[in-house]
Amino acid sequence: MTDEKELVMKRRARWPWYGAAFGSLLFVFGLGSLGAGHGTGLPLTVFAAPVSAVPGIGFFAAPFWWAAVAWVLKRGQWWSSFAVMSIHTTAVGLILRYGDGRETVADQWHYFHQFERFDPKWLWGGIGIYLVGGLTAWLLALTVRPVGQTSSAG
Repeated sequence: MTDEKELVMKRRARWPWYGAAFGSLLFVFGLGSLGAGHGTGLPLTVFAAPVSAVPGIGFFAAPFWWAAVAWVLKRGQWWSSFAVMSIHTTAVGLILRYGDGRETVADQWHYFHQFERFDPKWLWGGIGIYLVGGLTAWLLALTVRPVGQTSSAG
């Protein structure tokens, strides 16, 4: 194995840790958005979709979800990376449209707007971090290939 391949493999080995750190940061922002029961759970639900829909563990899923996403991305298999990101993005769309199952969609958006009036910087700061990380994950999903492979076939 060449030195370049070894270096790439070592760098990619860290990706799940970066994913866990990203998910932990999102968890902190999502937890803060709960506002001691007077805020919104929508960010927490979106940040770890679709795992966030699982009762009991959903609110704590963001670090684990993003570590798992990064693990899939580091493998460089286009089809699995695309599938994971597509599932996440579809789940986010469904949650935003139909709610997360814990409250009605009307309540979900009511609490979101209520917290937005209370602390918009915190709420939108977390959403902004999520969007940057999500875009990065999508770009990796569409461009990363297995170590040593340079063709467009995945």
